[in-house]
Amino acid sequence: MGTNPFTIPIGTSDPLNLCYGLPLFPLLGTTRAGVSASSRSYTLLDISATILATRIKVSAYASYGFGVCGPAIGFLSEEVEVYRANSSGTGQLTLTFNEGLMMEAGAFVGASVGAGLTLALQVYMPQPWWKVWTIAWRDAFKVDLGFSMDILQLLVELIQYLLSRSSKSLFKKDTQDRLKGVLAKVSTYSLVDGAGSRDAVEKELTATPALTLPINMVNYFPPLKALNDSLSNVCGEVSVGPSIHVQFPVTFKFDRFTVIGGLDGPPSADYGDLDYAGKQVSATGNTEFDMGKTPSRVTTHVTYKTSFTIAISFHFRASVSKFFNFEVNTQSLDLIYLLTGIPESDRAGNIPNSVSTSVEGGCVLTPNMTLTFTGSNNRSLQTGEPVKGTIDLPQYQSSQDATVALSIEPEVDGFPDSVTIPAGSQSASFNFTFQNGCMATGNRNDPSETAPPSPISPLQSYNVSAVLKSPSNNPCSDYEVDVPLTIEERFIRCQAPPNLYKPAPAPPWDSLAGARINADPSLPSGGIQALPVAAASCWFPYLPHEPTVTVPVTFTLLDENREPHEGKDVRLHLGGKFVPLKPSVTGRVTLERSRVGVAFSVFWHSKGPHTGYSNRFYLIVDAGCKYGQTEYWLDVWNWS
Repeated sequence: MGTNPFTIPIGTSDPLNLCYGLPLFPLLGTTRAGVSASSRSYTLLDISATILATRIKVSAYASYGFGVCGPAIGFLSEEVEVYRANSSGTGQLTLTFNEGLMMEAGAFVGASVGAGLTLALQVYMPQPWWKVWTIAWRDAFKVDLGFSMDILQLLVELIQYLLSRSSKSLFKKDTQDRLKGVLAKVSTYSLVDGAGSRDAVEKELTATPALTLPINMVNYFPPLKALNDSLSNVCGEVSVGPSIHVQFPVTFKFDRFTVIGGLDGPPSADYGDLDYAGKQVSATGNTEFDMGKTPSRVTTHVTYKTSFTIAISFHFRASVSKFFNFEVNTQSLDLIYLLTGIPESDRAGNIPNSVSTSVEGGCVLTPNMTLTFTGSNNRSLQTGEPVKGTIDLPQYQSSQDATVALSIEPEVDGFPDSVTIPAGSQSASFNFTFQNGCMATGNRNDPSETAPPSPISPLQSYNVSAVLKSPSNNPCSDYEVDVPLTIEERFIRCQAPPNLYKPAPAPPWDSLAGARINADPSLPSGGIQALPVAAASCWFPYLPHEPTVTVPVTFTLLDENREPHEGKDVRLHLGGKFVPLKPSVTGRVTLERSRVGVAFSVFWHSKGPHTGYSNRFYLIVDAGCKYGQTEYWLDVWNWS
């Protein structure tokens, strides 16, 4: 069977931990699952009142937090004996999995909401009293009140009650609180399923993290509920109603092995064509081994696939104590297919990934680097404001400065390509300010296609990679990480002016971005008085240091099918001039800081017959990639 065998663990981490596993949905942009958390706070009230030399300030906020580890897949075999053999110019690996192979798939989640109130009394005075040149607003007293509520903890009794009615209950409390470091005072809950055997290595392993929530409609009808109340005395129940199913089945298998070092010639070589026999897996490659040397690393390449399904079915269940239990479920209806038309088979694809084992240390290489991003004053990450990136290298020690190489995809001009970890330190930070710009549309037929930021797509996603270039003192650590980064881009707003505003059909993201028009005021317009003209103000969410600007803006009129509409006589009053909309026109507009004044007006002079209903038109307002675009909806009566 060969000489110089060595024993190593093979897996994602040792012990098995899904937070170090491989991501089930790699489109999130990470090579390892890791722990992700996001928390936001929103101002509800922020007012102040000045009375002589005193000022009272009152502010209130609401907040939420959400953390997740995964969804991920993890696997481990703690004791794998590796034998090498040469035969006629080929090499063969024989791996004996003495502890079999175990696999887990799923996720850990936690969520919270909160609120707070701050009350402060300030006095305009010097400090000390005799230094009159130091006069300023100073706090006389300040009160901070706040609370945070664990959402899942609040709902857990309901969830557990529903799950107790299910034949497969995988939703459980995480006793290790894997999100403790990123979400304070929040309990973590798991949705994890496992597969594998201690006695063999299977060619494919399948796990199905799933939730089945049966809703018992019987308890909503008093006569039938009385029956259930009676059956409860003998541990019985009748349950009839819909069942909601959430699941993401995972199928996993080995693909090939890469050996680094200990070869006759090249620094590394691949070994595939896997053959399974009990606890043994054999792999063959075109490179012979140097039996006098031991490899430095073995990389295990795996392939797995998963899909996500939300379905609904109808169930009937009747039970009496432990003596009688009858349960049937109808075939489930795939709601995702119903809504999108995408079959489950098309939602699953083979995902390649890999893990490495250090032969010298006899250990699984686990991630030992984190990269996190925070915004100014803990606000959301947005363009125009500095974003702080922090790199942490736990357990790393060096007497010399270390270099961490950085890269970002898609590329961003000026983004730092490296950061230095000072000698004796385990962390370093860098700042970068993202600017507004064109965003990728995600068109698979044209990956280079871009569009201005808008309320429909205000978020730009990046993938940031960090790699430690300096030697590591820990052979069991993997100092390489990929982190998804989402930046919120700013965009123009066009809204009805405050003094002219009347409620009108508007986009769901902006109740002020709409107006009613009656092309012929002599005809009725749904019982609401409307004129053949609609006005709007345009503004941009500038930062305090940014000046107001006047920029070219393109206006395009679309019909209810979002096709260009060339009206007979539809005009735009812009910059003191009337210009026809056929269907587009470009003019210069001053973007204000808030909803003030009138930036443009739409005059609809094309009269038509009274149909008894209005038509919706969309005015697309495009200020370019730097200032974005938006929509202004027009509800038009009696038009032609």
